[in-house]
Amino acid sequence: MQRTIKSIFLLLIISATAYGQNIDKAFFDEANAFFQQYITEGRVNYKSLQATGDLVPLIIKVEKANLDGTDEETSKAFYLNAYNLYVIYLVLRDYPLQSVQDIPGFFDKNKINVAGNKVTLNQLEKDFILKPFNDSRIHFVLICGAIGCPPITNFAYSPKKLEAQLEQQTRTALNEFTFIRTNGDKTEISQIFKWYIEDFGGTKSRIIDYINNYRSTPISKNTSYYPYDWTLNDTNLTDAPRSEDKKSSTSIENNERRYVVSSAIPIGSYEMKIFNNLYSQKTGSDGIFTDRSSFFTTTITALYGFTNRLNVGINT
Repeated sequence: MQRTIKSIFLLLIISATAYGQNIDKAFFDEANAFFQQYITEGRVNYKSLQATGDLVPLIIKVEKANLDGTDEETSKAFYLNAYNLYVIYLVLRDYPLQSVQDIPGFFDKNKINVAGNKVTLNQLEKDFILKPFNDSRIHFVLICGAIGCPPITNFAYSPKKLEAQLEQQTRTALNEFTFIRTNGDKTEISQIFKWYIEDFGGTKSRIIDYINNYRSTPISKNTSYYPYDWTLNDTNLTDAPRSEDKKSSTSIENNERRYVVSSAIPIGSYEMKIFNNLYSQKTGSDGIFTDRSSFFTTTITALYGFTNRLNVGINT
């Protein structure tokens, strides 16, 4: 928990002084290195990532990104990576947990900052990715923090390779036996096809045609939907129970949960903290790092015990 709090403080400190950044090859290279390090066989090593805080600099770049003048492929690749990075980040804020459904409003309430736009994950997916790009293959590259998602890749999506990456990932997902489950002449498919049926032709028959267009072995018309597994896609939860029957993150029971402060400053007392932070990064290409950027910030936080249960403060 302390590491998570430190990561959040680091995110606030850096973002307070960062400026709009153009999205270039360096961002995609850093995202690629991140996914390579923390994604293994379709699962995320949240425990290790929580200890290192390596995601914070990437989230800062996503927040401060300037997409003015970028071409369609660059914007598309950026938003795909931004979505996947933020899913992981939101999980880390409440980690350890069994499922993203343990977090109230995970997809439709919690606001994130993407290139200056305050949106939810659902809004990012629908308004910034699905609608403008109109590409059904996107459903097989976005992660949702659950085992029921299509297989996660351990690389970032890049503008120059994007078309080939989308095609390959779609083909991989639709030939994955845990995602498309065949048993003789019967086939079970993910509820993703049901939720987004219009993106796959609007009818079950057209869904099957879509799947078979990528399959090495076609499936039959005798299909049904299997329950979605919301168990967290965590490398440390390999034997965790399935979370198919958990209540939705928007349910009344889940939204009744509230954050409770463990302790407050006593009445009449005060606390002052000074954070000095030096953040430095190197960028380059092909394994050669030539450019260094550094940011130094000072943040002062003061709290006063207004009552034994209420503290007021300032942050500069």
